[in-house]
Amino acid sequence: MKTHKSLRGLFSDFYGQTSLALKEKLNPFYQNRGDISLQRWLTACQAPRKLTKSAEFPAKIEPEWGDNSQGVAQDGSYWFFTNRHNLFKIPMKTRITTETKKTKNAGIPSSLFREGNGYDHMGDIDIYLNKVFVPLEGERPPKVGVYDSQTLQWLYGHDIINKDQNGFPWCAIDPKTKRLFTSNFDFDSTQGLFVYQLEVKGNDITGAVLLETFPLYNTAFQNFKLKRIQGGCFSPNGQLYLLSDSRDEDAGIYGFDMYTGRQFVYKKIQKRTNYIPWLGDPIFEGDELEGITYCNLSSGQNPIAQTPGINGKIHVTMVDKDLGTDNFYFKHFDASDSTKSNFI
Repeated sequence: MKTHKSLRGLFSDFYGQTSLALKEKLNPFYQNRGDISLQRWLTACQAPRKLTKSAEFPAKIEPEWGDNSQGVAQDGSYWFFTNRHNLFKIPMKTRITTETKKTKNAGIPSSLFREGNGYDHMGDIDIYLNKVFVPLEGERPPKVGVYDSQTLQWLYGHDIINKDQNGFPWCAIDPKTKRLFTSNFDFDSTQGLFVYQLEVKGNDITGAVLLETFPLYNTAFQNFKLKRIQGGCFSPNGQLYLLSDSRDEDAGIYGFDMYTGRQFVYKKIQKRTNYIPWLGDPIFEGDELEGITYCNLSSGQNPIAQTPGINGKIHVTMVDKDLGTDNFYFKHFDASDSTKSNFI
């Protein structure tokens, strides 16, 4: 009697007979991740066709912690923010205003900061294994600082050893591979993203070792460049969103499928760019996009009882840089047609 194979079985047969070159094209992590399953492939292809602005709250506030804002992350209960020198957290149920105070606060250890002559710049952050991963810049090599997400206690820092990496503006950990991704501030897709294997012993992170580079492509599968990459985050499905603070017309959110590396969405973010004439170089006065994180707070899917004024899935911090105190903005975006694929 003739038997009929399932779609999953047909896919497995096709993939098993595919050449190595095509496998690597379908799945850049082929050698390290193993065979790709139909479910994983279809999940990766479920990319939103459009991002729409769902809210901007708070907007134009001046909290004590908003000056020189840098990064943002969340753990389902707290928002975590960084400014240039500090990491802090605020309950997600808090209605954020100018008067909102930090729940907890932590700085760069004095042994590393050395009164501003050492590591003096925190970047965009991520959370993994109940730890906050903070990019630290200011000395070579850059360092990833690791803090306890409950207490914000400094745990340890690990050097990022990579001759091609000249900065450490952001880090994001892929929920599928458990690897740390980052890039240079000005991104060239021919160089790719830098991928680090986190070394884990028990509940401790003992190091971060460069594993490979990961190529990205635009919608036409061509190489491209992005200026001023301030932040990055992964969705639960493993899609990567990069935040470009380009001071031309290209600023915004770029979304990438992390099996093919192809861009599937772009959302332009309007921002003000202005320069004040000065003795030498003009002084920038305008808006800077800073940090990005993913948390599904869309209507009907909100896992949190109340996040006042905030909804959407992708959340972006912005500051209005001027000669006085920075104004802080929190922008929120929703994804349309996220269950439909751009590729199949």
